[in-house]
Amino acid sequence: MTEEKFTSLIFLYALVNFILFILYRFTQRFKIVHRFLSLIDNLIFSLLLGYGFYRANRLFVLLVPSVLLIVYPIAWGLNRELSDEELDSVVILKLPFPIKQENRIKLKIVFIHFATFPFYYLLDSWSAR
Repeated sequence: MTEEKFTSLIFLYALVNFILFILYRFTQRFKIVHRFLSLIDNLIFSLLLGYGFYRANRLFVLLVPSVLLIVYPIAWGLNRELSDEELDSVVILKLPFPIKQENRIKLKIVFIHFATFPFYYLLDSWSAR
């Protein structure tokens, strides 16, 4: 697979995650659908990560489970344990145009939720709430 195809796959994956993120924010009642989609989403992420590691060095594929064991608890902790004020302090956001403080805080929180979405999506869809 060429690098252009791999880059386009990553872009397509990010686009699909953006759509899933919007879908999840507005339809949290459909747990079974979200469980199925989150499994597929994380499987695709793991495959892309493994392929990227494979392209760098074949032995790096062994690091995929270690990376996932680090990323899942961080995503869960950021989304579940931190308050909005603490999430706000995680992201440094500087914009060339003025935005009200409360909108800037909301934007930072949405950014954190989107950045950790694939991992948090899997854990939250399978959690017993």
